[in-house]
Amino acid sequence: MGYRWLAWALVAVHFGYLAYLLLGGFVALRWRWTLPVHLAAAGWAVAVVAGHLPCPLTAAQDAARHAAGLPPLTGGFLDSYVRGVFYPRGAGTLAQLVLGSAVLASWALVVLRWRRPWRECWSGRRS
Repeated sequence: MGYRWLAWALVAVHFGYLAYLLLGGFVALRWRWTLPVHLAAAGWAVAVVAGHLPCPLTAAQDAARHAAGLPPLTGGFLDSYVRGVFYPRGAGTLAQLVLGSAVLASWALVVLRWRRPWRECWSGRRS
């Protein structure tokens, strides 16, 4: 029973990672110290997707599922929990482009925010 819970906890960690990947740059607008963490998370995502690297969270989840007597995920985390739920099955590339655009937009806002004082940047006043 404990391994089954661990497998589900790893699903939650996976979703947390994806949420942070999408929103972490916006979090860095408020807390600068989070930007290096977000850069690492985004770099890892690019490495996994572009380099076809195995995801350690998926490997850990498969190990927990095996220990619980459950079959491994077919196709990994994205195929099992994300594709077809958050976006249509045939739209993986589009989903990656939207996610990447959101991340880049958040980083652009971070750069704008750090280059100009807060009140000047967000109040609409020009210098």
